[in-house]
Amino acid sequence: MDLPEPIASRTFELGRSGIVTASFFAPFPDRTDWCCAYRIDWPSRAQDGKAFGVDSVQALFLAMKMVCAELANAPETISEGLTWLGMSDLGMPGVEPPSTS
Repeated sequence: MDLPEPIASRTFELGRSGIVTASFFAPFPDRTDWCCAYRIDWPSRAQDGKAFGVDSVQALFLAMKMVCAELANAPETISEGLTWLGMSDLGMPGVEPPSTS
């Protein structure tokens, strides 16, 4: 997916193997709804997605929730653990990753 510069991003720590960055792109009108694209950059892969809402705020909010769910359920998170500022709370709306302790 060819994406412009992100409007916001957050970097997470993935176990001992590196960092993961989640980026959000400006919502844009898509027919009768709004679309917000996002990208998760893992150490060995990139994952792109989109969320749709009735307005730009809902599209961005749902993109953040989708990213949180993707992060929490990723095989890398389950095997290595994912933190933000050393905490398991990723500071985003949605499902938190399981504790690795």
